[in-house]
Amino acid sequence: MHLKMLSLLLCGIGSVSFCQGHYPLHVGNQWDYGEIDFHTPGQYQYLYSVRIVGDTTMPNGENYAIQQGDFGTKYLRQSGSRVYSFVSDKDYVLYDFSLQQGDTASFVQDGSYFTLVTVYVGQGEVFGKSVTRWTYVTTTNTSSDGGSVLTIADSIGRTYLFLDGGYTDYLMGAIINGTRYGTVTQIARRTDVHPAEFRLFQNFPNPFNPTTTVEYFVPATSEVSIYLFSALGEKVSLVFQGVQNPGLHIAHINGTNLASGVYFVQLVAPGVSISKSVLLIK
Repeated sequence: MHLKMLSLLLCGIGSVSFCQGHYPLHVGNQWDYGEIDFHTPGQYQYLYSVRIVGDTTMPNGENYAIQQGDFGTKYLRQSGSRVYSFVSDKDYVLYDFSLQQGDTASFVQDGSYFTLVTVYVGQGEVFGKSVTRWTYVTTTNTSSDGGSVLTIADSIGRTYLFLDGGYTDYLMGAIINGTRYGTVTQIARRTDVHPAEFRLFQNFPNPFNPTTTVEYFVPATSEVSIYLFSALGEKVSLVFQGVQNPGLHIAHINGTNLASGVYFVQLVAPGVSISKSVLLIK
């Protein structure tokens, strides 16, 4: 089955020649991400792969690419200049390539809390070719870590990701429409390049209605609890509690029975307590 959003795809002659096609969602595409190897300047350590493994039609009648990787499964489609993500029976605008330098992608405020996403647009070199890049910078007034940064390169995909808390990865290589770029690997994710401390990442989507996903990293086998608190500090629910092995884990939050507003997700482990604000809008 062919995806409707594939009308704009990579093209050109030569291994590093692209046409302007925004976000490639062809089945079989793969992106390999790594972190900088500080012991070997200019080299990267492999972290994980993201792949388009198929496509499916959702209840809204639209066709979506199925993207799988270390950050879970996502359902994506491109229509015009926008890429949509299907979450909880709704379409969310994930990327908008019509935005210009300094445009606000979104601004959500609830009382004294806010989340601002600003887009910066410019040219940059990826795999030896100059392409347009859109960088989404998220800032909140509840984060002490500098927010998050995500860069999308035209016709290539995500090339950079920084999440508050210190998680950073870079695009090492890709397979796009059957052509290889950079360094592509098929090996399993390495376990020796994980961070050495607990990390709680920002939820996605945010704002959300009524469900959202929170990812967190456990460096060693530990008893872990995930709580949801109201903005007043009242415990709303116990999301998860149990012993977990080292690695990246996912917690799902359901706000069906909650009122709109700011909440706080808290990860508690021996000697550790980390919180992130989340915004529920109905």
